[in-house]
Amino acid sequence: MGGMNRTILTITTLAITLAGIGGAQDAEEYKLELRLLGAHAFGSELLQAPSFSAGAEGAFRLTNVVSLIANYHHIGTPFCFSWDNCTQPVIIAGRAFEPTHMQINYEVMGGVRLSLPNRTGITPYVSGVAGGVNYSYGSTSYATPAVAIGADVDYRLTSRLGITSAAYRVLDTVPIYGGHAFPGYGRMDAGVYFRF
Repeated sequence: MGGMNRTILTITTLAITLAGIGGAQDAEEYKLELRLLGAHAFGSELLQAPSFSAGAEGAFRLTNVVSLIANYHHIGTPFCFSWDNCTQPVIIAGRAFEPTHMQINYEVMGGVRLSLPNRTGITPYVSGVAGGVNYSYGSTSYATPAVAIGADVDYRLTSRLGITSAAYRVLDTVPIYGGHAFPGYGRMDAGVYFRF
């Protein structure tokens, strides 16, 4: 978790530094933004391996600083309980599930994104969202509440098109099994945005 926090801090610091280098204020007028993203989930003691996934995010711009956002990320990665070396079945509601039958499916969240002051086409943000993460055990799935915090950086190519990257830490509340709780995971995003 410390490594993920350092990553977010590094991206935010870099974005603020770059944003302060000369140029004209990035103040083009738009109300809606759509991001199409590739994602990389990692950093949980329960993920069997880093997972490449995809997602989309929409934003409604309230002011030059504040936007409302909603996003969906398809994760689709197996997870297991590493304290059992990912080899022991887990008993849930009287049924035994092998580690290969447990999977994180997707996230659905919404919240607020704040734009930091900038003087170039590079726009840094900080974001906070809340929603849920869907999991499955065998053929049974359920959703658990979750929150995520992160930092984003946009690089403007034209007034309506650009590239974006972000680092998030997802914190959820999966029920505790065997005295352990799911610790959440990190997610790195990269993709393109369109403004309308």
